[in-house]
Amino acid sequence: MNAFIHCHVAGKRITTLYDLGCDLIQEEGVSDFEDLGLGPLLCHPLVIRYFSPPVKGDVLTITTVEVIQHLADYLGEPGCGTHVDINKFMVYLQKERKAPTPEHLGVRVQSLGYVSWSSRF
Repeated sequence: MNAFIHCHVAGKRITTLYDLGCDLIQEEGVSDFEDLGLGPLLCHPLVIRYFSPPVKGDVLTITTVEVIQHLADYLGEPGCGTHVDINKFMVYLQKERKAPTPEHLGVRVQSLGYVSWSSRF
């Protein structure tokens, strides 16, 4: 389980807790993470380390594809430029998805690198 989580996070510049959960249950062949008998996914030490989910409250359901779609919208905002500040993008995403805090998104962005209009598509 630990190796799977490490690999999932390390192999993706952008990932979500929702995608991790879906990939885990598919890999393990169960219908729900709870079926693994490991407790809630939000309480797993590696999930806490990588995603910093809120102590109380639910994490929104958002996929990596949706995050990338929001990133494209964010890049279209006036004055955005080609450098994306991850913290500013997370606040933007929080507002767009109406989450109480960025942590409630369950999104991990390791790097966006150099983003330009031509590399978006």
